[in-house]
Amino acid sequence: MNEYLSKIKQPPAILPNEDVFSCIWHQYERVVLESLLTAFWLDFMIDDIHGGDVDTIHNVNIIGIDPLMTYKNDSNRDKYANRGEYSHKDVEGQGTNYQQIKHDARAAYREDNNQTVNDVYENKPLHFLSKGKGRPTDKNANLDHVVAAKTIHDNRGRVLSGLETKDLADMDENLAWTNEHINKSLGDSSKADYVDKHSELSDETKSRMITAEQQAQAQMDKRLFQAYYLDPSNPQCQQFYRDATLAAGKRGIEMGIRQALGFIFVEVWLVTKNEVQNLPAGCSFTDIVEAVTKGIERGFISALSKYKEILAKFVECGIAGSIASLSTTLCNVFITTSKSFVKNIREVSASVIRSSRVLLLNPDDLELGDRIKMSTVILGTGACVLAGTSVGTALMDTPIGAIPVVGDVVIRFCSTLVSGLLSCTFLVYMDRSEFINAVVDRLNEIPTEVTDMKELSEYLDRYAAELSCIDFEQFKRDTQRIEDDAIKVISAKDDLQLNSVLKDLSGYFELPWKGDFDSFMGDRGNHLSFE
Repeated sequence: MNEYLSKIKQPPAILPNEDVFSCIWHQYERVVLESLLTAFWLDFMIDDIHGGDVDTIHNVNIIGIDPLMTYKNDSNRDKYANRGEYSHKDVEGQGTNYQQIKHDARAAYREDNNQTVNDVYENKPLHFLSKGKGRPTDKNANLDHVVAAKTIHDNRGRVLSGLETKDLADMDENLAWTNEHINKSLGDSSKADYVDKHSELSDETKSRMITAEQQAQAQMDKRLFQAYYLDPSNPQCQQFYRDATLAAGKRGIEMGIRQALGFIFVEVWLVTKNEVQNLPAGCSFTDIVEAVTKGIERGFISALSKYKEILAKFVECGIAGSIASLSTTLCNVFITTSKSFVKNIREVSASVIRSSRVLLLNPDDLELGDRIKMSTVILGTGACVLAGTSVGTALMDTPIGAIPVVGDVVIRFCSTLVSGLLSCTFLVYMDRSEFINAVVDRLNEIPTEVTDMKELSEYLDRYAAELSCIDFEQFKRDTQRIEDDAIKVISAKDDLQLNSVLKDLSGYFELPWKGDFDSFMGDRGNHLSFE
């Protein structure tokens, strides 16, 4: 019956005399073990990189400042190394905007009654004085590159975006009139460094110089952003998206393989554990070794027989890995992500994708409340993994993290321990909380495709029972009793308990012997009769 089958797909109810933790752990053992195994012991398969996997303007600009930051693409590193020497002719020569502005201003000065220009930094009129000794340099007009042209030439973000030095240095926003004295003394210095070294400047002048540089830099940043991220005709923009796509695909494959291996190893563990638990009391060490060997063999066979689930895990976490990589790249456009932050994004993405699969696809035919509860368990377990990761990150900065080999093992152990304890505590709360159970029961009352199918199944079952002259209500009670008895058999801890349960169940049918079984079998004249 569909109703009965849908029930046994869901976690069994906790028996009154059963150990709470054991039952809850039995229900969610795979979820917890897979999360811990993949997050801490199979994570070596994924090499998280400081600043992500793709070069961004923000990140390359802090190379040399941040000791951990490096180029992600060797071709970008080579382009910067081969950028060539700076020449002022490139930004001040014929045909540049720089020359045109100077030409027009001089012409206006000569032809329009000595029309002056304003000193942007000192806010005073400037003249175009002829060359000669004794001229007041503080009144003679010079056109200044607000952000020094050599600074622009050596800017890693400029090289990464594929723009020429002249494209930025020759912008109107980067050209400002100032007097010859300031312009000549500036050289290639930044305005911030210059005002720090020249205390004789007024506060207003200092403020004007800093503001002008910030405004010019902001306009350059917009040009770089547009060229590198948004201009599909720019080869460097094309390279960025190729790198981002390849990184996402690589991370997706790595995450998929990691999760598939995690599923296989957990399956091997569960089967091997059952083999060892089924050993009789007083068994020898050889028996234990044989049980472990047999369990590992059967575990791999069992895992491979579930190839559809393995494929689903691969696809599920492959998507999560790709999304995590793209998210990391997007973050690194604006900020620099550390290795631990990159890992956290991966784990969060995996948990979100897995919970979304439960909510949207509902592969186990759960009712709405149970579906939300399982999704919450998955997300909560992911959060516990993040907590363990944070503990590991904190330990790295302590003397423990500096111990060779041992330090790494201790950090992994502590991280796994914290995540495991938090996960188990969270699972106990989710299963034993009266409030949570009340919410789940209320949500289960909301009609869904599962409840609709159950109602339809019950109608068909009733109709079939009527045609077969079967008492349907009695049949439901019988199936419920069989389900309860099956739970008792499955929950037996050892052979003695199993024997006791089977003896209790034997009362439902007539045994093929009379009296004591050993005495009955000791009489050669007796025989067993099965009907």
